[in-house]
Order: sequence, then C-alpha cells, then structure tokens
Amino acid sequence: MIGYSFIILLIAIVTACLSELTLYLLVYRTEHYTKLKLTLERQAKKLEKKKESAAWTPKLGANQKKKLEKTEEKLQVDNREINMIKMKSMGLTHRNLMGSDMQDCSFIFLYILSTMAIRENLQKLSGFGPSRAVARLGG
Repeated sequence: MIGYSFIILLIAIVTACLSELTLYLLVYRTEHYTKLKLTLERQAKKLEKKKESAAWTPKLGANQKKKLEKTEEKLQVDNREINMIKMKSMGLTHRNLMGSDMQDCSFIFLYILSTMAIRENLQKLSGFGPSRAVARLGG
C-alpha cells in the first residue's frame, strides 16, 4: 500500500513538471501574462509605499483613504485574474470508493494534493510564482 503511495507521488512529480512546462509554453511567456505580472508587482510596491507613508501620517484624509482602497482593489482584481489564468483544480477524498474505511482516499485526491504541493514549489523555483510582496499584500 505504501509502495502505491510513492508511485502516485512520483507520477505527481512528473506530471507537475510537465504541466509547468506546458504552462510556461502556453501561458507564462505570453504578453498578456507578463504585462499582468509586471502590473501586479508595481501595484504591490505602490501599495506597500502608500501603507508605509500612511503609518507615519497620524491622520489620513478621505482622498488618501480612497486612493489606498482603490489600489488594494486593483491589486486584488489583478491577483484574481492572474490566478484564473493559472487554472487550479480540486478533488475529494473518499468519493466513489468502496468500503467504509474513512482512512482510504482516492487516487485523484492524493494525486491532486501532491501536485498542488509540488507545483507551488516548482513555480517558486522557476520564478513564475507570485513574489513575496504580492503574496503578502494580495492575499
């Protein structure tokens, strides 16, 4: 049983690498994605600077608060759009399995869980994941 888990993990690693390669070829090097990523980075830096300057200012005016909120909204919208581009998937654990042992889990659940864990690290290693500033500010 443990051997099968390792086989599934190996398959997940291989397919995660293949899917990241495919995403690079079809998504990451497109002009739309690169522009969106650059915009997201700029907005995150701009928001960080505005928040730092707001921390030093005792009272913020209504205009400054609105500008800060608009920048946060833009950042969230762009972050949502970039996540929609990447297309993530989900699965269920015990669905359509025979038996009542709740410690059993389906292949697809283990595969998707492994892929999600591996894929995130692959994106960070290859430089296509969100930067720390965007991850911190964008949620």
